[in-house]
Amino acid sequence: MKAAKGSGKKRSMQSEEEVGYIMRVEAGQLVIYDPGYKCEVGKVKRINPYFENKAFVWYHTGDTAACTDMNDLYPIDVRFAREHADLFENRYALEHLINKKVEENENGK
Repeated sequence: MKAAKGSGKKRSMQSEEEVGYIMRVEAGQLVIYDPGYKCEVGKVKRINPYFENKAFVWYHTGDTAACTDMNDLYPIDVRFAREHADLFENRYALEHLINKKVEENENGK
């Protein structure tokens, strides 16, 4: 499992090896982005149709979404996000991300 920056402790989230599969995400889900050196909350805009295991994720209040490796994404619910907002470097954007709507054409529908 990935260690928190400077903490010397392992995070409580399970790794892929521990759960035995890669956690999949869908458009519209809140996620934690944890590449091992920071922790941010995001919302999946859409799955990248051209690259396996990549998703476009919003992390801020603007409309730009970053192409992100799904191995670093962990699905969460709104309650968890609000209760643990102090974990996220971008906590200022949390309520905006919760309320952000995914357009139907972004879902591939």
